[in-house]
Amino acid sequence: SRADLDTALARAFAYSRSHQAIVEDFIDGVEYNIYALIIEGQAHLVTSCRKYNHESTDGTAITSFATWYQNRLPDWFRASATEILQRIADGFGLRNTAMILQVLVRDEDMSVLEFAPRVGGGLSYWAVLQQTGCDLVEAMLDAWLGAAPILPAARESDIVITTHLYAHPCTFDRIEGVEALRAAGTIEAYIPNKMQGGIISAEKASRDRVGSFVLRGSSDQNILDRVAQIMSGIEAYDINGQVVTDKETCIRAV
Repeated sequence: SRADLDTALARAFAYSRSHQAIVEDFIDGVEYNIYALIIEGQAHLVTSCRKYNHESTDGTAITSFATWYQNRLPDWFRASATEILQRIADGFGLRNTAMILQVLVRDEDMSVLEFAPRVGGGLSYWAVLQQTGCDLVEAMLDAWLGAAPILPAARESDIVITTHLYAHPCTFDRIEGVEALRAAGTIEAYIPNKMQGGIISAEKASRDRVGSFVLRGSSDQNILDRVAQIMSGIEAYDINGQVVTDKETCIRAV
């Protein structure tokens, strides 16, 4: 609204060292990360993941609690993403590099949030490799050494997701139940995000994750069942021995 704009501009001007502000359109849609390779100037889409987010209760942070990787993408999605990637490669004269593209999708319209000629952060490298067989770090090393990256043959693969475990505000101590999940084959990998003594805030920002998991499954329901198994089989504790696991912040449906 106009009132919201006036308030936001006043705050932006007060914060800005240049006393200038940029007003951007608000675009509603579903957020995706797109992973690609530019090979000899040609864009090749490797895979994409949908990000599952929600806003913190006080509206100060956006919590990403899962990313869902599938390379069985609709034709329009693949065509739109490839066109955008090619325009970026042409515009910046990119020859050989990995590329990450963040977009919002509404109906069949794709709006770019951000792009960068690099490998994605977090668990994306591991998840892309698990799902497609494409080693983006190896591809980037090839590019740095002057060789064109190699695009693996397309393959039909299982669904791969990354999902994050959050805790209620506390001084963190430990997580229990990971080894049982690994032994049962529920998870592909576990990555601890907090050391003993780490402070967990109420914001539910990425810095408040206590652990992350990589899962592989044959179907949507199979993946959701595995997430449910994680939530029922794991607990986070604070330094006083109290259970602080946040089991509300997880993916329950697609």
